[in-house]
Amino acid sequence: MKSLPKSRRPRWRYLGVGVEIALETSLDRRALQSAVWEAATALLGDPGSAAVDPTVVAVEFSPPHGRGMATVRVRREAVERGRAVLACVSAIDGEPAALRVRGVSGTIQACAERYGDG
Repeated sequence: MKSLPKSRRPRWRYLGVGVEIALETSLDRRALQSAVWEAATALLGDPGSAAVDPTVVAVEFSPPHGRGMATVRVRREAVERGRAVLACVSAIDGEPAALRVRGVSGTIQACAERYGDG
Protein backbone atom coordinates (compact mmCIF):
# COMPACT_ATOMS: atom_id res chain seq x y z
CA MET A 1 0.00 0.00 0.00
CA LYS A 2 1.32 3.42 -0.96
CA SER A 3 1.74 6.02 1.74
CA LEU A 4 -0.11 9.29 1.47
CA PRO A 5 1.71 12.32 0.09
CA LYS A 6 2.77 14.83 2.72
CA SER A 7 -0.01 17.24 1.78
CA ARG A 8 -2.67 14.60 2.55
CA ARG A 9 -1.28 13.32 5.88
CA PRO A 10 -2.92 14.42 9.14
CA ARG A 11 -1.29 17.36 10.91
CA TRP A 12 -0.51 16.95 14.61
CA ARG A 13 0.18 19.19 17.58
CA TYR A 14 1.84 18.03 20.78
CA LEU A 15 0.62 19.22 24.17
CA GLY A 16 3.10 19.41 27.04
CA VAL A 17 1.06 18.36 30.08
CA GLY A 18 1.98 18.65 33.75
CA VAL A 19 0.71 15.66 35.76
CA GLU A 20 0.04 15.64 39.51
CA ILE A 21 -1.13 12.49 41.31
CA ALA A 22 -0.96 10.94 44.80
CA LEU A 23 2.58 10.66 46.17
CA GLU A 24 2.77 6.89 46.63
CA THR A 25 1.35 6.08 43.20
CA SER A 26 3.34 5.34 40.07
CA LEU A 27 2.08 6.25 36.62
CA ASP A 28 2.51 4.52 33.27
CA ARG A 29 1.50 5.49 29.75
CA ARG A 30 -1.35 2.98 29.52
CA ALA A 31 -3.11 4.23 32.65
CA LEU A 32 -2.89 7.84 31.50
CA GLN A 33 -4.05 6.91 27.98
CA SER A 34 -7.07 5.11 29.41
CA ALA A 35 -8.03 8.13 31.54
CA VAL A 36 -7.66 10.48 28.54
CA TRP A 37 -9.82 8.24 26.32
CA GLU A 38 -12.52 8.03 29.01
CA ALA A 39 -12.58 11.82 29.39
CA ALA A 40 -12.66 12.36 25.62
CA THR A 41 -15.56 9.97 25.15
CA ALA A 42 -17.49 11.46 28.08
CA LEU A 43 -16.98 15.05 26.92
CA LEU A 44 -17.14 14.75 23.12
CA GLY A 45 -18.77 11.39 22.42
CA ASP A 46 -17.35 8.80 20.04
CA PRO A 47 -17.31 10.94 16.84
CA GLY A 48 -15.84 13.94 18.65
CA SER A 49 -13.13 11.96 20.39
CA ALA A 50 -12.19 10.32 17.09
CA ALA A 51 -11.85 13.79 15.52
CA VAL A 52 -9.51 14.93 18.31
CA ASP A 53 -7.65 11.58 18.47
CA PRO A 54 -5.78 12.23 21.76
CA THR A 55 -2.80 9.90 22.11
CA VAL A 56 -0.30 9.84 24.99
CA VAL A 57 3.13 9.73 23.37
CA ALA A 58 5.44 9.87 26.39
CA VAL A 59 5.29 10.04 30.19
CA GLU A 60 8.02 11.07 32.64
CA PHE A 61 6.98 10.62 36.25
CA SER A 62 8.73 10.48 39.63
CA PRO A 63 6.61 8.82 42.37
CA PRO A 64 8.29 10.46 45.39
CA HIS A 65 7.28 13.93 44.20
CA GLY A 66 3.94 12.98 42.65
CA ARG A 67 4.63 15.19 39.64
CA GLY A 68 5.60 14.51 36.09
CA MET A 69 5.24 15.49 32.47
CA ALA A 70 3.41 13.87 29.59
CA THR A 71 3.25 14.56 25.88
CA VAL A 72 -0.16 14.16 24.26
CA ARG A 73 -0.69 14.22 20.48
CA VAL A 74 -3.89 15.76 19.03
CA ARG A 75 -4.97 16.79 15.55
CA ARG A 76 -3.98 20.33 14.62
CA GLU A 77 -7.53 21.58 14.07
CA ALA A 78 -8.67 20.18 17.45
CA VAL A 79 -6.13 21.66 19.88
CA GLU A 80 -8.73 23.55 21.94
CA ARG A 81 -10.96 20.49 22.26
CA GLY A 82 -7.89 18.44 23.24
CA ARG A 83 -7.09 20.93 25.99
CA ALA A 84 -10.68 20.66 27.23
CA VAL A 85 -10.43 16.86 27.32
CA LEU A 86 -7.25 16.99 29.41
CA ALA A 87 -8.86 19.44 31.82
CA CYS A 88 -11.67 16.92 32.40
CA VAL A 89 -9.34 14.16 33.63
CA SER A 90 -9.83 14.02 37.41
CA ALA A 91 -8.62 10.50 38.23
CA ILE A 92 -6.10 8.00 36.90
CA ASP A 93 -6.56 4.37 37.97
CA GLY A 94 -8.96 5.54 40.68
CA GLU A 95 -6.45 7.96 42.22
CA PRO A 96 -7.20 11.72 42.19
CA ALA A 97 -5.12 13.47 39.57
CA ALA A 98 -4.74 16.84 37.88
CA LEU A 99 -3.53 17.53 34.33
CA ARG A 100 -2.42 21.01 33.32
CA VAL A 101 -1.48 21.90 29.76
CA ARG A 102 1.79 23.81 29.83
CA GLY A 103 1.97 24.54 26.12
CA VAL A 104 1.59 23.40 22.53
CA SER A 105 4.32 22.50 20.03
CA GLY A 106 4.51 21.31 16.46
CA THR A 107 7.02 18.52 17.14
CA ILE A 108 7.68 16.02 19.92
CA GLN A 109 11.26 17.25 20.29
CA ALA A 110 10.25 20.89 20.72
CA CYS A 111 7.59 19.88 23.24
CA ALA A 112 10.11 17.92 25.32
CA GLU A 113 12.63 20.76 25.24
CA ARG A 114 10.17 23.53 26.17
CA TYR A 115 7.88 21.80 28.67
CA GLY A 116 9.85 18.76 29.87
CA ASP A 117 10.87 20.05 33.30
CA GLY A 118 8.33 17.83 35.11
